[in-house]
Amino acid sequence: MADLEVGSCPLAGRGGGVLNLLVVTFSYSPALSPRAFRWTSLAEAWAAEGHQVDVVCSAVRGLPTEEALSGVCVHRVGGGLRQKLTQTASQGPTSVGQPATPAGPIIVAAKAARALYRVAVKPFQWPDYAASWRRLAAHTAKEIVHRRGVDRIVAVSHPFSSLLAGSEVAAETGIPWLADVGDPFSFDEQVPLNNRVLFGARNRKAEREALGRAKAVAVTNDLVRQEYARLFPELAEKLAVIGPLASDLAASEDAEPLFSAEQGKCKLLFTGTVYRDIRSLNPVLAVFKRLVESTSRCEYEIHFAGRLQGCSRCLEPVQDWIGTKVFVHGLVSRERIAATIPGCSALVNIGNSTPYQLPSKVAEYAVSGKPILNFHTRDDDASKCFLKPHPGVCNVLCAEGFSPDQRASEIEAFFAAMAQSPPRPCEEWLDTFRLPYLKARYEELLR
Repeated sequence: MADLEVGSCPLAGRGGGVLNLLVVTFSYSPALSPRAFRWTSLAEAWAAEGHQVDVVCSAVRGLPTEEALSGVCVHRVGGGLRQKLTQTASQGPTSVGQPATPAGPIIVAAKAARALYRVAVKPFQWPDYAASWRRLAAHTAKEIVHRRGVDRIVAVSHPFSSLLAGSEVAAETGIPWLADVGDPFSFDEQVPLNNRVLFGARNRKAEREALGRAKAVAVTNDLVRQEYARLFPELAEKLAVIGPLASDLAASEDAEPLFSAEQGKCKLLFTGTVYRDIRSLNPVLAVFKRLVESTSRCEYEIHFAGRLQGCSRCLEPVQDWIGTKVFVHGLVSRERIAATIPGCSALVNIGNSTPYQLPSKVAEYAVSGKPILNFHTRDDDASKCFLKPHPGVCNVLCAEGFSPDQRASEIEAFFAAMAQSPPRPCEEWLDTFRLPYLKARYEELLR
């Protein structure tokens, strides 16, 4: 199934009429996460074609439990204990447009509760942080099925709880369902969603059974497909690779860019989330420091737009440059990112330390037309493999013992080459990350 041809036949429900589609996904608009972007775009596209699309997702503070968004019926339930604590303990919004939580005793109490959750609850929670949401999601999904009927179900991970909820509903109703796997559950040891010592065997059994009941299983990169086929050979014919979505990042007229291009300045832009353990800032800042200190070609700046999860200490070596050469913008709307990209000199990607997770933004980087600096720590880096057809990528290998001076020299040479010959990726390749192609691929699996 990995080599499916994209068909031209539209989706159809019973008797060839309108399709009633139910999507179970923890994250949905306005959440700022790859799966939310992906499935919001897909759901709205099918709704625009006249299909009935219901989405069951997690609750968001300040938003109604049920509403119609661009033709999609959105049902928000629960939210999961960790999410509630995170929303309360965070000084900022969990999604652009949501109000920030006021500072004070509530923040302190929430942070203490979150710390208690990490110590007393998380080690014994199965399957993941959305365990309580799973039951509410399954209940709501069953109500939708009984109220108006459903032709197909899509369950989206992560978290794995979404797949369990979708699988449960499909098993009780006999409705065919598609498992869309953002991140693998049982075999990615670097990013475990629960206590692997207690639950390792249970994780493997549950994932095998859930995916085994699905009509088809979509994954985002071929390394994940290969590992699933190795661990669960019976799934081999069900597996399909559907890569990341390059969302249509259109800058609105009133979107203010974070910065603009300036003569003599090389402005680097990173967008997304940084994680201390799997996507660290340390190598990037070490190389950036050498670029600043050793070059006379131009003035360098680096801008971070997104969450820095547990990485605040990484900024200590460049603390004196914060606000002058290093800029931390926090969570930024996609419209502002779109307005900013034309003014940047290059986009920065930080590859994951696990080969099973592909940063979704690499597709948006690819279609931007900008040069890309891909920092990675392993030779089989998923981003490096994905970006191989792109002519404007500098792969900056930062394995243990690497030389920041050498990597800075390589980047300087790369920029000199790009100035002579700007990158022009193949449009046919870029089309495989755009919504029409991904939509057609999912339609093949849903038929």
